[in-house]
Amino acid sequence: MKKMIPVVVIIAAITAVVGGLIMTQNKSVKPPSTTNNTSNKTVNNPTVEPKKTISLSPTKTITQYIKPANFISIPLNISSPVNGISVSTPALSVKGKTIPKGDVIVNETETTADTSGNFTAKITLDEGSNIISVQAIDAEGNSEEKELIVIYNPTN
Repeated sequence: MKKMIPVVVIIAAITAVVGGLIMTQNKSVKPPSTTNNTSNKTVNNPTVEPKKTISLSPTKTITQYIKPANFISIPLNISSPVNGISVSTPALSVKGKTIPKGDVIVNETETTADTSGNFTAKITLDEGSNIISVQAIDAEGNSEEKELIVIYNPTN
């Protein structure tokens, strides 16, 4: 029986920590509410997307937006570069295809697809591993996002 007490205490501590993290996470991603003028009811705003921030280093972070269930994916294909490629120059052209005239964001670079849906965005890589995030958005706000990794090795 004495051996069981530490196990029960550890399980209780883990449950408390996990429960606290879940409650904290739920508080941070709850979308703001708005008042419906016709019925005076408070409703959640479905256009606000919760986000998750990922730290890559002390100076580099990525924010991921989580799509609400009512969003529709749109086509997004990345033709260049291929995932995992190693390059020896910091200048990189990211090319692909999405919907015609769709907005495209490659990391922090914004561009618009042409009338056939083709896009090119020029970005600059940091030395080492780089996460390339490509997001396409249509006029209604529907979107698709893909990520790939490109390694910049100047001695390659």
